[in-house]
Amino acid sequence: MTKFLFAGVIIFFFSFVLYTGTARAVEPFEAVALPEGWIFATYASYYNSSELLNNKGEVAVSNLDLSAYTATLRLSGYNRSWLPNTLSATLLVPVGHKDLRQDDDAGLGDITFAAGYWFIDDPETKTYFAAGSYVDIPTGSYEPAKTANMGSNVWKFRPSIGFAKQTGNLKIETALRYNIYTKNEANDVRDGNEFIAEVYAGYFIKPGVLLGWHVNGIFGDEKSFRGTGIKDSAVQRILTGPSLYLRVAKGFGITLTGLTEVGVRNSTQGTLFVTRFAWRL
Repeated sequence: MTKFLFAGVIIFFFSFVLYTGTARAVEPFEAVALPEGWIFATYASYYNSSELLNNKGEVAVSNLDLSAYTATLRLSGYNRSWLPNTLSATLLVPVGHKDLRQDDDAGLGDITFAAGYWFIDDPETKTYFAAGSYVDIPTGSYEPAKTANMGSNVWKFRPSIGFAKQTGNLKIETALRYNIYTKNEANDVRDGNEFIAEVYAGYFIKPGVLLGWHVNGIFGDEKSFRGTGIKDSAVQRILTGPSLYLRVAKGFGITLTGLTEVGVRNSTQGTLFVTRFAWRL
């Protein structure tokens, strides 16, 4: 087996771990500078896939029986007194369970910390523009010999910008992110950095009820093995689907989202369902 063939096998092997249930479209109000205070949210997500596609979008592996259940706790703080506009900080802590054929893992995933600042923060015209960054810390369990791992064993840095605008009952949000991976020291694989574009459009069919649609595109560079690039290994994924936001009570809202993956290259292809409950503390 040549070096490049061996590397290609490893790339497919670890695609199961690194690209399952990790992407979701921009949420309603995520790019909006909320009033000063704290927001606590919980996410319940389920991802399932039966196929791994190659660089041509053809099925390379079938009958994966891949499923991932994740519960994520999110705490976000908003401050308007330290700087002229809103400053935010967020902590996300995921726990869950992954199954892949005869392999599985359960426990803590990779914790995420994020911070951002709104350069345009205008509640009167409902116009917002923010910049910040996410950092994924490799806190989740990881074993190189396993295909199902809650952790990825790499650091991820995601500089991001976001824009939100509401005109009448129509609401639009967009986000651009660039995902930077460190090398996985356990297998000498470094995933290609990714450009992520997220678009959301929603319409208030009545006060407190927002029906919307998401499109989330991920376009990656080629992977590398022991410092050598792997030809035709770049990942591409597009997730699209509807969501429904309900303001159940003052300071409490629920968001239901269902996304389907299309245009997939070098990754699993499946569906992602997310339920979000958010409370203002």
